[in-house]
Amino acid sequence: MISEKLSKTSTDVRTLGEAKALVESKVEKIDQRLQRIELIIDQLQNSIMRRTIEQGQNIEDIKSELQHTQASFSKVLNPLVDNVREIERVSLKRSNKNLVPYHRRISHKKTKTKK
Repeated sequence: MISEKLSKTSTDVRTLGEAKALVESKVEKIDQRLQRIELIIDQLQNSIMRRTIEQGQNIEDIKSELQHTQASFSKVLNPLVDNVREIERVSLKRSNKNLVPYHRRISHKKTKTKK
């Protein structure tokens, strides 16, 4: 009877030893997977940080280019606008000299039709 119980206990201990080895193996595999996941997360975080910095620099570059373009454009456009305004002013002066007031044109037309 004691030998039966010892045999059963021995079998249970062996089963527990196998279960322990199996659990240890699975825990080790899970630990390795967790380390790989942590490494991937670290790489993703570094990649996101690099891209964020690059995009910030790109935005600054675009801002600077737009400011330079605006400055160049205003140097060209301002004299052009001034010239157009001067032409309009001169043209308006010339056309005002040649204009006959509206009431004179009407009276002039009436006198022509009466004749």
